[in-house]
Amino acid sequence: MPRGHRTTSRSILTVLLLGLFAGTASAEPPKQIIFPVIGPVQYTNDFGAPRSGHSHRGNDLMAARKAPVVAVEAGRVDRPSWSSSDCSLILTGRSGTEYWYLHMNNDLTQRDDNRGGCRNGVSFAPDLESGMRVRAGQLIGYVGNSGNAAGGSPHLHFELHPESSGAVSPYKWLRAAPRLLYAAPGSARRVRLALYGNVKEIGTSFGVGVGRIAVSSGWRGIPTITRVSLAYAPGFVVERQTESGAFALAQLTSARAGERVSVWTTWFAPTLATQMAGANVLAASKFRLRGL
Repeated sequence: MPRGHRTTSRSILTVLLLGLFAGTASAEPPKQIIFPVIGPVQYTNDFGAPRSGHSHRGNDLMAARKAPVVAVEAGRVDRPSWSSSDCSLILTGRSGTEYWYLHMNNDLTQRDDNRGGCRNGVSFAPDLESGMRVRAGQLIGYVGNSGNAAGGSPHLHFELHPESSGAVSPYKWLRAAPRLLYAAPGSARRVRLALYGNVKEIGTSFGVGVGRIAVSSGWRGIPTITRVSLAYAPGFVVERQTESGAFALAQLTSARAGERVSVWTTWFAPTLATQMAGANVLAASKFRLRGL
């Protein structure tokens, strides 16, 4: 199982930058990369496991069909010529490391229909162009089971190739990789999040235990970061659900720990810092209190 969100976003971001520069100088993989899938994931160190006629050259990240897939390092992303049915991408990071993303989505529904083909908005981010530059954490595609994984459980086959050489196990990098709250395509200049969960803390910041998330750019799902502390945006609005089901204006001081809440953030530019969702990085503009 993936490791928990144990380090502050500021320290993780510093490690990522240091690892990036060190990797660029020595042409070695960065000390730390971003975890490539948003949402709950299960994986083991299955590198080298026997497969039909070969051994496994990566780690399989089992996740929900159409879960967002992101760039683990800043660099250039390409669609390889051999990926016409096995919807794949190769990210060449600034460090010179290649990351291979295989079996991305080709389904139009949540069933294994194989009707979508390898195209933008189905397999890849809506704005993806082969050869484009991407930032770390940018949305590049979606989890699926295309190609020779058809009929199996949705997953991302993830490979790591130092200096564009043979594959090595990415497991230690995945174990150390920070997880992100959300993802957005590079063309999204501003996004807004809706967080659904329960009240954890009310004070100088607002703590919410997040059970579900919706992103204005399109994705809805279950996050991996399950607790977020938000600042209060100027002029924020609080509503409470009445017995009739309608919402009326209320005071935030009426909120009780554990009660259900929906929180909308302000509009903001998607960055790695906001994706890591450190304390008070995101600001809440609207609260809806729904009772215990």
